[in-house]
Amino acid sequence: MDDEDRGPFLGPLDQEPVQALTLLAGLAPGCVLRPPGDTPPTVVRHLVEGTLLYLRVRFPGGIPVCPDRLTYQAQRIDPEGHAGWLVLVTGSVRLVPEPDERDRPRIPVGPWSGEVDQLLLLVPERLSVFRLAGAPG
Repeated sequence: MDDEDRGPFLGPLDQEPVQALTLLAGLAPGCVLRPPGDTPPTVVRHLVEGTLLYLRVRFPGGIPVCPDRLTYQAQRIDPEGHAGWLVLVTGSVRLVPEPDERDRPRIPVGPWSGEVDQLLLLVPERLSVFRLAGAPG
């Protein structure tokens, strides 16, 4: 099989954590990978601040059930060329319950749409970056 017969492929990249988080900061909101037996929250927006990741989420049924750890995925893929990026972040997570602490990030995470929106703080322990190379044109 030669290169012209191959479709898009996903390849891991060796990135420093700061580079991975910088790439993540420029991506659209992603998703929380579903833990077995759970329904994950819907991610409304994410914010990278230093080495921390804030996730503004909506929990199913509006009830905040926060796991101790989670994996967050964000990506950007060109629909025509099928090239892009995928970033996975795994780490410990906690609910940010206090309004003063929610207002602490220097970059606003946007207006709160109601009581069902919650803020999670994810401390990255493992970062993985993948580059999706498009099919040869």
